[in-house]
Amino acid sequence: APSAMSTSALQTKLKDLKEKSGKHSQILTAKLASSQSGQNLLHIGTSLSSLPPDLHSLLTQLHPVLSAAEATEKQYVQRLEKLVECGNQIRMEQRRVEHAKECADLYQDLLAAEQVVKRDANSSTDNVSSEGGSGFAKDLAQVDHVSSLERCAHTTLCLVQDLQISTDKVTAITASKVVMGDSGENNNSLPSLRTPLEEDTERAQFLMKLAPRIRRLESDTIAALARCMEQTLQDLQKLREGGADGAGEQLPVEDELVLMLGHCMRGLALLGRGKEVESIFARVAIMPLIRSKVSMGRLDEGGSRGECAGLKSLLEDITATIAQAFGPLLQSA
Repeated sequence: APSAMSTSALQTKLKDLKEKSGKHSQILTAKLASSQSGQNLLHIGTSLSSLPPDLHSLLTQLHPVLSAAEATEKQYVQRLEKLVECGNQIRMEQRRVEHAKECADLYQDLLAAEQVVKRDANSSTDNVSSEGGSGFAKDLAQVDHVSSLERCAHTTLCLVQDLQISTDKVTAITASKVVMGDSGENNNSLPSLRTPLEEDTERAQFLMKLAPRIRRLESDTIAALARCMEQTLQDLQKLREGGADGAGEQLPVEDELVLMLGHCMRGLALLGRGKEVESIFARVAIMPLIRSKVSMGRLDEGGSRGECAGLKSLLEDITATIAQAFGPLLQSA
């Protein structure tokens, strides 16, 4: 067992350890002062010595400051939310005003187109051209009526496209709301007026309510243009044959009839009825011409029956006649 040391011996031992500790501290300080990293450690040691001895007391002193800062931040966030809410309400009302103006314009276009188509359904093209006034005025009224039908086709196309866009928009918004409801959106970012507004379906729903009228306008416009094209082709043939219709009324000049046919054909093409234009043109204009040209004698042309020796010249004659009779019309359309 170690022997017990006397008090004088312990004091001597403590004094010796303090002397050694002082010497080692001087050596360490000298080595630290000789390098940059050592100097940084010396500065850190000086700053650490100035800290409060108890970290808990430091936190206790900072707690009121932090609480006040949190309360102030919360107040400012609430004020910001109110400002952004008011700003978004203003933005939404501005958007509603713009949408209301657009809807009013679309509705006015729909009414105007419906009136033109209704007027065409109540009176034939002949009745339009037989209104009172000079022959020039009657021809002008007829051309204006047909050009109005082409404008109806433009209006109908825009309405149908807007209706399709509105339907797709409502479908997409409904689907996105279902997805967001399932996922549970959690956004901790600060409110901002730069954030895009939520999609609005008010304009789309207005157009969707007009869907039956828009579809009916589409079908009525197609029927009116087809009827007008067929009648104008017949008038063109009558003009080339004798210059008057069945009632003895003077027909418009050929240039005006060609102009009217261009309106009809372009209107039908706008509404995706190119095949119908081809069908009407083939039935009313081309087939009568072919019937007037084709005969057994012309097909044989001096050859044996059934050999169709004159088929080549017959086709060339038909092609040249069609180009001469309807070339300008097809180019204008």
